[in-house]
Amino acid sequence: MMFRKYRCPACGLRTGVAIIYGMPGPELFTAAQAGDVVLGGCDAEFGAPERQCTACEHAWRIKRRNLVLPDWDGNEDLKWLRDGFDQPS
Repeated sequence: MMFRKYRCPACGLRTGVAIIYGMPGPELFTAAQAGDVVLGGCDAEFGAPERQCTACEHAWRIKRRNLVLPDWDGNEDLKWLRDGFDQPS
């Protein structure tokens, strides 16, 4: 499995890797030991970092551009999502 390396915003080195949340399988344990990913634990909290530098250990979130949120009140098809995931049948 190939893992991408990212440029660290703190030290500038291309040693940033993805932080993987959830229960890892054997492949992810091996990748973490090789320094290809960082295991972030079983629970990802809102706002948790998504990448970490393996050189300086700086962790950061990805800056997303043009994030458009749906109009919850104006769209009947999305109200089930806003109100709690139980889609009416």
